[in-house]
Amino acid sequence: MPGRLLGLTAAGVLGLAGLTTPAAGPSTLMCKDSATVFGVHGRTLAGPDGVVYSLAGDGSGELRRFRWTSAGWQGGYRVVGSGWGRYALPEHRNKVSVDERGGLYEVNASGELRVFVWAGSWWTPETEGGEVLDVGWGEYDLITAAGDGLLHYFSVDAEGALAHLKQVDPDDFSTVREADPSTRRGYTGRPAASTRADGGIVVQVHSRVDAGVDSATLAATGDWERPETRLAGRVLSDPVLVKDSNGRLRSFAVADGALWVRDQVAVDGPFLPWRNLGGEGLTDGIAAAVAGPDTAVVVRHGDGSLKATTVRADRARPWQDLGVTDAAGTPALAGHTDGTFQVAYRTTGGDVLTKRATAADWAGPPWVEVVSDIAGASPAVLRTERGTTELVTPASNGRMVVTGQVTATGPYRDPRYLGESVGGADPFLTGLADGSWIAAWTQEDPFLYQGSFGAARRGAGGTAVYTGGAAKN
Repeated sequence: MPGRLLGLTAAGVLGLAGLTTPAAGPSTLMCKDSATVFGVHGRTLAGPDGVVYSLAGDGSGELRRFRWTSAGWQGGYRVVGSGWGRYALPEHRNKVSVDERGGLYEVNASGELRVFVWAGSWWTPETEGGEVLDVGWGEYDLITAAGDGLLHYFSVDAEGALAHLKQVDPDDFSTVREADPSTRRGYTGRPAASTRADGGIVVQVHSRVDAGVDSATLAATGDWERPETRLAGRVLSDPVLVKDSNGRLRSFAVADGALWVRDQVAVDGPFLPWRNLGGEGLTDGIAAAVAGPDTAVVVRHGDGSLKATTVRADRARPWQDLGVTDAAGTPALAGHTDGTFQVAYRTTGGDVLTKRATAADWAGPPWVEVVSDIAGASPAVLRTERGTTELVTPASNGRMVVTGQVTATGPYRDPRYLGESVGGADPFLTGLADGSWIAAWTQEDPFLYQGSFGAARRGAGGTAVYTGGAAKN
């Protein structure tokens, strides 16, 4: 299928190339048109509808907007902002991004995450100077506009199909609807999902027919790329998918008692073959998370212990024991912004324990018991945007239990039930920019629950209070 490619030459010429046979590769590219030569290039970002933004690297700090139409480049470029020169510098060039709807995002020198929205002839009044979405982003070296900004939920239904539910209204979490599902059957377990740099979502799911793994991509347009890709190999565990600090996806699984990984060859590229990271006696209870340059993996061993390894670049550190012998099910793992990891697990006696550890010392920090006696299945854990930890776990009576910290360094509050729903399993948590979070789990009708708890929300007398409720039932 013919396509077009936008690019910039070393001489500063913004060009449009015709790609007549994408499968044949770059040899088919021929420069057809070019925009005005604008001097030293700093950073170029492509958006939808033929729009291209250039952050000039000539010292002017100009934000320049180009647009390609069927009649050619629309009048050269237009200067639509100033003071953007910092993003032409190597250390800041990844702190600006465009999503597939045209929103332009920046992390400015004050650590503010701002968005600019184009409205036909100029920025909208609310975003002309950049609407502040959040603060405290100065520690991040890379931002990616993650697609449509909606909640997507994937599970395997009773027929073994990959089910997909999608939030319809970005301002209303109750508008969750069934979306286009997979065409294949015969899946099992819990799907893994992660966003791509281009706004798409990669979903991987375990086959109950031949123990293989299928990988499918939900494009930013909302369409599935068909057919699903069968990843070679046979694995014991469900796959676990994470995005590392360089933007590449990594897929982990356990096979033959060892840990295996498939890395993307490049950002949004294909996956390389499975690679053995070692270990022995490992089971299907596996969790992975990213913190800074490290990707950590915690796996339940056949003797009830928990083992951990950390991958940096393409090398795995020696395995460490976490000092427990009563682990059941699948552990939970989340990465903190300071490079530490939050790990949680359910004991054979129905407790849930958690700790915050470093990649160099998984065993040292003490475990904290946050749920006693009533846990019936594996927990989910989340680091919120406030730096606190939230945990959700199914109770033995079929209801969901939540606990978490009031402050990032404080103790855990008493556990409480989430709503009246029973029969739930496989909970997951996702954080929102304001520090609140969404919990979801599978049952006959997937249930969503939005909640928040923290020092910023206090009742009479300064007592920290919980706010939250059902978003969909």
